[in-house]
Amino acid sequence: MAVTTAQIRDLLNRPRGLNEGTINEYITIRTAEVNKKTRQADLFGVTDTYAPDTTVKESAIKFLVCVDCLRVLIDTIPAVVPERSRVFQIFDTTNNYNHSKRKQIPPLRS
Repeated sequence: MAVTTAQIRDLLNRPRGLNEGTINEYITIRTAEVNKKTRQADLFGVTDTYAPDTTVKESAIKFLVCVDCLRVLIDTIPAVVPERSRVFQIFDTTNNYNHSKRKQIPPLRS
């Protein structure tokens, strides 16, 4: 079974603003990289017990692609989230913080 874009989207909780082509490109790059670096059972005196199987390779590919996609998302957050939403989110966070400061709870007495 190969790594698919749907698996990557599921691992990242279906983010907005991440293109299908970006994920495919990272899957292609990381698959080649992982296949190049893994030790095969017939080379370098590696036995079948110590050679990584396909599930380990796929897990490594998924991890690397998710990290790459998260980097892309972090770099492109201003393009995905509108300015107005960011302002309201900052305003709500500030209000919640100020409200919790005003509502000081007295310490428990024993």
